[in-house]
Amino acid sequence: KKIFLILSVLICSFSVFDKNIYKLHFKSLDKGDIDMSSYKGRKILIVVFDAGNPDREQLRSLDTLYRQIATYLAVIAVPADDFNTAMSPGSLIKLLRDSLGLSYPITEISKTRKDKGNSQHALLQWLTSKDNNQHFDDDIAEQGQMYVVSETGILYASFKKNVTPAGKVLKEVLGRKIKE
Repeated sequence: KKIFLILSVLICSFSVFDKNIYKLHFKSLDKGDIDMSSYKGRKILIVVFDAGNPDREQLRSLDTLYRQIATYLAVIAVPADDFNTAMSPGSLIKLLRDSLGLSYPITEISKTRKDKGNSQHALLQWLTSKDNNQHFDDDIAEQGQMYVVSETGILYASFKKNVTPAGKVLKEVLGRKIKE
């Protein structure tokens, strides 16, 4: 019984370890690699936006916030192609990024919904599955949704679009120290 108990504990600890956000790697819009382990020690703000109809003001506001507190905040934007609008090709999103002067990474265009199976973006799979993030099990309901991950990789907040990057609520949440 003791051996079975020890094996069970080891198996569970390895499965939780494998679901660590810092193990994720995926492609940027420019086909470069985004390695989540490079964000260890900083809060991570992840925003999902409509690739067909990006909210320029939200993206610009995110960049302003990022530039103000870049020493302890990373921002990653995920363009999604399943919000029922005409799809913009990646080249138009790159043009938008460059014209707005955005300084945070943007991932490849991807799927947001869980029902899309394996085509859902790896980062979004982690964010929307309690089996992975250990906190929330929720689908992405709308473009502009934001998620906050602590300095130690704990998902602790999810916001709908009505919470703005320049708003008091998000700034208060980003300023909190999260206990493990």
